[in-house]
Amino acid sequence: MGRRSLSRAVGLVVCALLAVGCGKRYMDLRPMQFYSLLTSNKKVHVIDVRTPQEYADEHIKGALNLPVSDTAAFWASVDSLSHKTPFAVYCRSGVRSACAAQMLSERGYMVYNLKGGIEAWKRRRLPLGGTQAPPPSADTTRPRWLQGQLEDVYLEDIDKK
Repeated sequence: MGRRSLSRAVGLVVCALLAVGCGKRYMDLRPMQFYSLLTSNKKVHVIDVRTPQEYADEHIKGALNLPVSDTAAFWASVDSLSHKTPFAVYCRSGVRSACAAQMLSERGYMVYNLKGGIEAWKRRRLPLGGTQAPPPSADTTRPRWLQGQLEDVYLEDIDKK
């Protein structure tokens, strides 16, 4: 294990211990809920906390890349943003963003975390950077928002297996 990998692993362990010890002060949102937040008329800072390479490969449209692994740069960037505007954070699977969400919420920010990360987002076929709105739901007998909630529950059951 390289020095950089070890540093990241230690950082994630520390974040996990902080999150467990301090209690969760942010809100986890399922992909459709997160999408609804981003497409509502509310102002929100969308933050991708993954590495620049992961961000370059794919990201949610409009997201800023603020890697949580570089703590000093992360806080410098966060401090330059409006403190009154909520943060919507995500990563690949939801672990790093949960860490970032905990850190931000401890400083008094309102934070929403994408549960399951961009992987859950992609399973729902939601749009990535530069793409258009998601395709309409295949089931036209239910309202779109309900269909999304039902699919989230179904996908969570699959993920647990």
